Amino acid sequence: MIAKYNLTEKDLIAQQKNAISKTKYHIKTKTIYTIIYFLLIYLYLFITHTPGDSIWFGITVSIIFSPLLSIIYRHGMINRFRKDVLRHHQHLTGDFSLVLSDDELVKESKNSTERFNWSEFNQIKEDNDRYYLYITDLKAVTIKKEPENMNEKETKEFQALIKRKVQ
Repeated sequence: MIAKYNLTEKDLIAQQKNAISKTKYHIKTKTIYTIIYFLLIYLYLFITHTPGDSIWFGITVSIIFSPLLSIIYRHGMINRFRKDVLRHHQHLTGDFSLVLSDDELVKESKNSTERFNWSEFNQIKEDNDRYYLYITDLKAVTIKKEPENMNEKETKEFQALIKRKVQ
């Protein structure tokens, strides 16, 4: 089965957003940043010899604003991804052909060819338009759910094959 699709910067950013919210690496990193944030707040309050009432105020404010850390982390990672990865690795976007067989998945573009055995994928995540086939916690293959060259019946077979092979 051969599927053809075009990956854009929007698709790769969607994959990055998925990874930030669902992979162990990013969840651990956000947790570490939150712990450091609280330690720095408490250290500041301790060093400045803040009176008791002010300490409780500082703790309350730090708890209220701690959810912002997740938003700041996500925004920072997306900006870094745009700046570093997309600018220097333009081969990640463009037209792709995906050849699916019982043994492997072959992703081809004009610049590269990647071969993956189905057993290499350890999990599948998805959104409305894409599948993210994770090889590791930080490496995934992004595939459009609706290839450009398939009708509705072929698309359903394509989607069923991917889900069956990865799960």
